[in-house]
Amino acid sequence: IPGVSIDGMDVIAVYETMVNAVDRARKGGGPSFVECMTYRFKGHYIGDPAVYRTSQELEEWKKKDPIERLKKSLKKNKILSAKDIRKIEAEMLNKVREAEVFALNSPEPGAEDAFHGVYEQFV
Repeated sequence: IPGVSIDGMDVIAVYETMVNAVDRARKGGGPSFVECMTYRFKGHYIGDPAVYRTSQELEEWKKKDPIERLKKSLKKNKILSAKDIRKIEAEMLNKVREAEVFALNSPEPGAEDAFHGVYEQFV
């Protein structure tokens, strides 16, 4: 299995790598192993004091934020304007809010649903 380690904070690099891996698999070349080196900005759980890293380390990684890097690249290469990006962000925020309302207004799933959409696909 071919493997590659990439900058998982680079949206374009991840996209291109995955397009190649999927294309290879679809042509019968088999699986690929892709290691995306990333950084988790939040702790392991809500309220995690994250004493295992310094605020300086976190600030350095925030400079590599994949979304901010992509927005800068799109603007720099004149693919999207700041206005276009704001519009997309507003649309996505609305979709997230709609999903949140749907989830909060939906009944709790029962235990019989624990494997729905997961387990039976592989049986």
